[in-house]
Amino acid sequence: MSGAAQVQLSPSMFEFSEGRRQRLHLTLNRNFCCNGYRPSSPVHKKCRMDTEQCNNNRNWIKQVRLVNSSELSDRLRNFRKSVVLIDCRSFLCYNSNHILGSINLNSTDRINRRRLQQCKLPLWDFVTSNEGKEVLKNCCGKEIIVYDDNTTDLDKLLSTNSISLLVNAFYNQGYNVSILKGGWREFYNCNRDLCFQSDDISPSTVPSPSCDNAVETIHACPILPFLYLGNEKDAADLTTLKRLGITYVLNVTADLPDHQSADGIKFKRLPASDNNNQNLKQYFQAAFEFIDEARMKNCNVLVHCQAGISRSATIIIGYLMHHKLMNLIDAYRLVKRKRPIISPNLNFMGQLFELEQSLKRSPNECDKPRAC
Repeated sequence: MSGAAQVQLSPSMFEFSEGRRQRLHLTLNRNFCCNGYRPSSPVHKKCRMDTEQCNNNRNWIKQVRLVNSSELSDRLRNFRKSVVLIDCRSFLCYNSNHILGSINLNSTDRINRRRLQQCKLPLWDFVTSNEGKEVLKNCCGKEIIVYDDNTTDLDKLLSTNSISLLVNAFYNQGYNVSILKGGWREFYNCNRDLCFQSDDISPSTVPSPSCDNAVETIHACPILPFLYLGNEKDAADLTTLKRLGITYVLNVTADLPDHQSADGIKFKRLPASDNNNQNLKQYFQAAFEFIDEARMKNCNVLVHCQAGISRSATIIIGYLMHHKLMNLIDAYRLVKRKRPIISPNLNFMGQLFELEQSLKRSPNECDKPRAC
């Protein structure tokens, strides 16, 4: 018998009875459990085969191209909407610094890496925000550009690197995917005006990336003394609205219920979707007038979409640019400090750039910055 299991035999084991067979069977199992040896189970073998299959699949290297920082910045500055930016770093890194308009798809933790290696789930399942999920679901025909911290050479990438696993998954699921050469560091060094960086977001203010409902843990956030940014649950909670003194609610969605004004609360809806084809700029004027009406009446106003991440954040940023004459980067930084989970999609960021340019060209069309 193998040394992997040592069984001490006794005369009672050789009694030819049913009880003898049961005692022998139990003794063998007990000795195997006490020993460190374990036979390979079918599940473990399958996991190793899945990992080896993904690790050995290097076909994507021949198909994926490196995009340099100047090319990406040119596309962003000229408001080209045929690109979706994916930040594959940790959630905490993303909230500290990222390229404006990018979506965080965390491939650094152990659970997500295993799921990527198995190559079975749609990639939008790895995105924490509902708005980001919708962008990935509707990005057919657009180029996906993935970036990490500092990748510069595809040939030197290990198959176990987070960006390798993610790009391989995009490639296997039929996406047109590229990698940003030099990653975040090189792009930030050359294009700081297209980046967000903050040293004052503490980890305690950021929801855990392992929680699928993390965005729901952040409730309505005051951006200005009278102006709140929130989600659909905040808008439906009359107790919370009354507690915060909110009597104006701006709904920036196409699918959430359009509440009728009642109980002293005035509701307004702007039917907008979160995708790369939505013209949100057409609603800026109506949104700003609604917010200004609340401000002039010394009332508090809540602007919300489904999760308070993309559409409503865009309206708030635009209002700060209009009301306070802030530039885009400063307005974005302010809202990001107050609500760390915001992430307007690239389409909306382009429209905010256009708003900034129009405000610079026609400064007389806007009032001087007003006190809050």
